[in-house]
Amino acid sequence: MKIRAMIMQERASDIGRCAIVLATLGLACGPGTPSDEAGDTNVITLAGTSDADTDPMPTTGASTPTSTSTSTEATTASTDPTGTSDTSDPTTGDPPAACKPAPTLPRRLTNRQYLNTLEDLLPETALPPLVLPPNRRIEGFENLADANPDDAQVLAAFAAAAKTVSQTATKQGGPWLPCAPGGGADPKACGHAFLPGFTALALRRALAPDEQAQLLADFDTRLAQDGFDAALQSALNTTLASDEFLHLRETADNPVEGQPSMIQLSGFELAARMSYFLWDTMPDQDLHDAAAAGKLDTVEGVAEQAGFMLSHGKTVPGLTRFVRQWLYLHALEQDGDPFPADLPPGLLQPMANEVSRFVGHVLQDGDGTLAALLTSPVAFIDDQLAAIYGVPPPPPESIKVELDPARRPGLLTRAGWLALRGVGDSHSPFQRGWRINDSLLCQQLPPPPPDIEPGLPGDLPPDATTRERYDTILAEPVCAGCHTPAHLVGYGLENYDLLGQWQDQEHGKPVDVSGEIFAELAPDAAGPFSGGAELMQRLAASRSVHDCVTRKTYMYALGRMLGEPDACALEALQGPFFAGGGHIEDMLTAIVVSDGFRHRLAP
Repeated sequence: MKIRAMIMQERASDIGRCAIVLATLGLACGPGTPSDEAGDTNVITLAGTSDADTDPMPTTGASTPTSTSTSTEATTASTDPTGTSDTSDPTTGDPPAACKPAPTLPRRLTNRQYLNTLEDLLPETALPPLVLPPNRRIEGFENLADANPDDAQVLAAFAAAAKTVSQTATKQGGPWLPCAPGGGADPKACGHAFLPGFTALALRRALAPDEQAQLLADFDTRLAQDGFDAALQSALNTTLASDEFLHLRETADNPVEGQPSMIQLSGFELAARMSYFLWDTMPDQDLHDAAAAGKLDTVEGVAEQAGFMLSHGKTVPGLTRFVRQWLYLHALEQDGDPFPADLPPGLLQPMANEVSRFVGHVLQDGDGTLAALLTSPVAFIDDQLAAIYGVPPPPPESIKVELDPARRPGLLTRAGWLALRGVGDSHSPFQRGWRINDSLLCQQLPPPPPDIEPGLPGDLPPDATTRERYDTILAEPVCAGCHTPAHLVGYGLENYDLLGQWQDQEHGKPVDVSGEIFAELAPDAAGPFSGGAELMQRLAASRSVHDCVTRKTYMYALGRMLGEPDACALEALQGPFFAGGGHIEDMLTAIVVSDGFRHRLAP
């Protein structure tokens, strides 16, 4: 209890969580780096292979560097208790700084967004593998501008990819081209019918008249010199290699009336924000046309378009990729050797399929709430997962089953999440608790001091349980400061082994599933608990968890780190999300109609 008291003395910041304990030993928790994840696989294919990387876990005594040095937890803006003071900027009339949108950073499409966009622009085109630079992640998210800066090597890789795509698409043709390969009977008419619409969709905006004239003039010149294929390939390459295609840049200059430092996004910019948030790909023709017609210029119009988008078939795949990043399930998408290395062959894909189908079920057929993601016993399994869950194999015509809610409530008690929270050949209570604290309570751990040797003691008896082994870490004050909050949450999941199989005993000893959530992490969920089902119920009912998930979703939606300027927007989103029952679609709509999403701060 003395260690816990020392831990809890300092909770105001990420690093402060173990600063007191380490300070007593003359050590300090150092700041993290901007990226907390290793890069994804370099070889990316258009069909069937995703760009997600592995989720490298810190060893038992260490944690992965976090974004502590670049991320400021949003704080509630202070107000005058009398309600009479004017907090606006006296020189501009703008609202207080904490209520303005934060500056917008240009962001490169993620590899998955890049491939999804190519797939939408060039349907039924079979592209060869593309060698793309790896995405890195902050707080699990690969779409944050801070995580993936450009350099010459990165830009050269995408230039080479654009050339490959242009060559392949020109040779194959497809339904995207309004004529036969080679230009058909009238190659010039084919190019003129195709290129303006294609280029506008690819660049996610309308083309100015002079741009369109230049585009067609260049096509005509190349057509006369080298023929249709060369002209088409050149035009495709020019578009796909352009900075505008590869990046989301916002340049509209339309100050909000009475608030000159706030810029309203153009309809096309807002359409791109919405589509890459909800669909993980470009705006389709309908959304592009809605932007062109001014239907995204009002809050009501944005809400209407969001409703259309959320009912579209692209929504479930797009939001599933968000869930996988939010819950650090990247390894389920990787191509190649599974993680962990000793995962039974063929199990990775069923685990990935279960996550996708479960998320789709909750959003489309279930009640669509955060609580359902954390507590629903519905599962989508094959024979391998049935064996892990200890249930009869499903009949061939159906893979949907209902598991025991006392053992399998929600995503965090399923094989996909559990199997990726291990070290070597054993599950890790630290990994499990750490990821819950990060993903659901927005509590990140600082990296360990550089002179700490990670690992468990090697002199433990062979029949020691996993909990007994990890308890030895808590006996070391230098480790206990950061590990205790994670261990006490992770211990509640001791009924699940490395693969997520249920266990009542380990090495002949009853497993101890007693845990605790500290009040400093989640006041409304705090206290002792026993087992995974009680832990999930506690988390599902917590305002702290709903607030954290709102923050994570808002960060993902904006594609950047959050800070104090986002406090007002978060406060306006978090309360209604929890009070309204945690309906995910309601939160998504509230985000896209919010001022922070529809505006940017003037430079």
